[in-house]
Amino acid sequence: MIKRQLYVEERSSALASWSLRLALFAIPVVALASGLYRANLLDFEPAMATVGAGLGLAVVGALVAVAACISIWESGWRGLGKAIGALAIALFVLAGPAAVLARGVMLPPLTDLSTDMEDPPYFRAMGFARPRAANPVVYPGEDVAAMQRSAYPGIKPIDLDATPEEAFNTM
Repeated sequence: MIKRQLYVEERSSALASWSLRLALFAIPVVALASGLYRANLLDFEPAMATVGAGLGLAVVGALVAVAACISIWESGWRGLGKAIGALAIALFVLAGPAAVLARGVMLPPLTDLSTDMEDPPYFRAMGFARPRAANPVVYPGEDVAAMQRSAYPGIKPIDLDATPEEAFNTM
């Protein structure tokens, strides 16, 4: 007598697989864009666009992972580990930029800080050396000084009993 075995193939969730793929692909996109910008091989705008695309991939991966968890709960298919792993990876990728964004929302939008807000230094030579897309070197005015005073009360001028050359050489 010949015994035959019946193999039952369990279905796996395609959403779980795609959520993991998206979350894993977000890691090198964000890391490469950040690294290339840090190494001065990529300009600011393309780097931020690429980081934004990587973070978007992580968000989409997290949303697909949540949809996969719901689908797996209802259908009983396999893939819960992939979906939870994708959700964890996506949250890991999004955690750093979320912390930076939260800190940036709490602080005023200042591009330059000055220790002497009544008579700020004028950077004539530096203005010619900077690229056109850089922040302006002209001090914005009293409203920015008020924002700086409220956000950074410890930044003040230091009065020294030394010539500028002596003070510069001691620093």
